[in-house]
Amino acid sequence: MNKIFNEIIAKINESEKIGIISHINPDGDNLGSLLGLSNSLRKYGKEVESLSVDGIPDFLKFLPGLDRINRDYDEVLDLLICVDCSDEGRLGSGIKFFNDAKFVINIDHHKTNTLFGGLNLVDSKASATGELVYELITNTDLPMDADIATCLYTAINTDTGSFKYSSTTPKTHRIAANLLEYGIDTEKINSELYQNNTYAKIELFQRAVARIKFAFSNSVAYTYLLKEDFEEFGAKKSDIEGLVELVRDIKGVEIAFILKEEPTKFKGSFRSKGDIDVSIIASGLNGGGHKQAAGFNVIETDIDIAIQTVLDEIDKGL
Repeated sequence: MNKIFNEIIAKINESEKIGIISHINPDGDNLGSLLGLSNSLRKYGKEVESLSVDGIPDFLKFLPGLDRINRDYDEVLDLLICVDCSDEGRLGSGIKFFNDAKFVINIDHHKTNTLFGGLNLVDSKASATGELVYELITNTDLPMDADIATCLYTAINTDTGSFKYSSTTPKTHRIAANLLEYGIDTEKINSELYQNNTYAKIELFQRAVARIKFAFSNSVAYTYLLKEDFEEFGAKKSDIEGLVELVRDIKGVEIAFILKEEPTKFKGSFRSKGDIDVSIIASGLNGGGHKQAAGFNVIETDIDIAIQTVLDEIDKGL
């Protein structure tokens, strides 16, 4: 992969206005990769705009460099770097930067990536985009420090489900171990990520747990949340984080999904155990992702119809 690393560094070196952009509904891998690479390029001596097109979840607000996130930038970029985006549609309103940029670099690990960049550092065998950013940094002259390592460790930690998913490889653990060598505070990272629930989130989970139902001989479990649930408890959309994993972790369940009401659709998340590839099921529901973790959308406003639509798609895939 040295050729692509060298090509990326050459493009970075020749570019003055550089932007690194998040996708819609940013997660730990997305923001960790964005901020890790942004911090490294700044330390390398480049002027970098960290661009966000959506709100930042509370549990990720500890990440170093978050204060440099820019939501108001409107200049044409010499170079736009997209991280953790399977296609340009994931940029949401940030598509304007993509359309106007003189050059685009695409760094991602989704197997459905469309190779939309002028340069594409894409490897579906990587457990997280953070792995690829780590390799880019450590195989070139880009600097690494504790702040950068904190961002990349967070990226890998979150996208592997705390190293529980089958995407976790020996290489993943070696990279994580190397990041620890920079003196990162793993206790703080894990506390921020997993031990920081608000009262509103607990109430939201209580509502969702009360609605859990089972299908296909109890091998599938699901629940849902409506707009009114968030309003009742004063919960944020990021408070749903961890819910689908809770449903998946029920003994005997092989596939879990949750649905969250949005204005014209239900946004869904799949999780699975073992060899079940939910990304295939999600592809039939306007979505995609990874073998054990995928997202999808049901273009429907009636929750009962939306649930049945998902169950029918699961039935096709089983």
